Amino acid sequence: MDVGSGLMVLDHVQKLDALPKPTASLIRYLSAQPLYSLCDEQIIDACNLIDKCCLRIQTDDFDSDLDTLCIRTTKHEEQIFQYASTDASSRVAHWVRHFTGCDSATDNALESIAAAHSDGLLVLDEIGMCDPRIIGETVYMLGNGTGKARANDRGQAGRQVQEWRLLFLSTGEKTLAQHMAEANKELKAGMEVRMLAVPADASKGLGMFDTLNGFEDAAALSDALKARVAKYYGTPLTAFLTALCEPDKRHAWSAILRRTLEGFIAQSLPASASGQAHRAAARFGLAAAAGELATAMGITGWPDGTATTAARVCLNAWMNERGGVGNFEGDAIVSRLRQVIERFGESRFTRWESAAAKIDEHGPRTIDRLGFRKTMEHGLGDALHTTNTYYVLPESWRSEIFRGMNINAVNKELLQRGVIEPGNDGKASTLVRLPGLGTQRCYVVKTIPGLAESEARAA
Repeated sequence: MDVGSGLMVLDHVQKLDALPKPTASLIRYLSAQPLYSLCDEQIIDACNLIDKCCLRIQTDDFDSDLDTLCIRTTKHEEQIFQYASTDASSRVAHWVRHFTGCDSATDNALESIAAAHSDGLLVLDEIGMCDPRIIGETVYMLGNGTGKARANDRGQAGRQVQEWRLLFLSTGEKTLAQHMAEANKELKAGMEVRMLAVPADASKGLGMFDTLNGFEDAAALSDALKARVAKYYGTPLTAFLTALCEPDKRHAWSAILRRTLEGFIAQSLPASASGQAHRAAARFGLAAAAGELATAMGITGWPDGTATTAARVCLNAWMNERGGVGNFEGDAIVSRLRQVIERFGESRFTRWESAAAKIDEHGPRTIDRLGFRKTMEHGLGDALHTTNTYYVLPESWRSEIFRGMNINAVNKELLQRGVIEPGNDGKASTLVRLPGLGTQRCYVVKTIPGLAESEARAA
């Protein structure tokens, strides 16, 4: 969504603000109704949420947003989106005053911040400020919606564990994987799907001040945005609750949520997409469904489909950044093997160029050997080309290349992808007569996705 769309929303909010405010009878109605939040199965009682909203209406303290109720109605996990940005408050059209947490907060402080923003939006500004050694555990904690259990000075259970249900948005010039790599930490699949990294392309002219929207200069645009947000925050929530309580519209709202979410996933992913990609698509789809619901309720002023289009752009950017819709663990396994071959293919794999099981005596001596490398020529003339086959020793395979990983899962994944050649007995390793070592088992690596491209770039 560009700044023009954001201004359109704020202009539309002025119209919403002119509508009659909730009356005492509406507040009593909201408090008394056991709303089941648009779920046909009626499994989520939203009374507590409505009570909170009524309290905020009475005290003029609005700090929830539209997506909150949509999360509850669809029983989705907490969502965390990370955008490459330098100013969170300038990128997010929000209707709350106090919304920004800090990624540099301690565990205790961040738990309190998350709990204080429960049923709302929490924006964490600049992921790079968080300690890269613990950022992974922090993502798990925020995504799971539960703080740590702590004991008191007598070894007994301490205070009650804090819980929350949130939408998260974090910014930063580094992705979670890049930030963790600074502390030699590896990104896990669970972290990746809990914190979806969406790159922001500043060259597309969608920056905050790339289009002034009729204002004299950037300062005037900034002042106008700040003034309107400060004046009209909370107004969309009031309109949302009013529309939500229309008895004859509940099934229509439910249909919009379900249709948008299911259609978004079906149209955005191929049938072969992994479960992790489906989880990510469901989160972007939830954002799309919330936007379309708000549009149908007359809250945004957008044309139908605007929110879905914006969410799909973000999902596509996430998939491109990730490298596809495959299984993250499988991609990580192949990536680790490819990195080893790229770094040590010449230095730690002994040259084996003859048909006989003999070491190339004219080749450089191999220090700290991982295995052997056999180069084969194919074709004639201009079509002549070579391929390398790597024979990795079992101990190097287990204790160095894939150290800390489940070797059975590694072998299964690489066999399924055709990266390693199975033995005649169906095992992942193959009996091979190796130069100077005799016949023994090793892992035969023939095809590594992406390796040919990297070798071509290097050439």
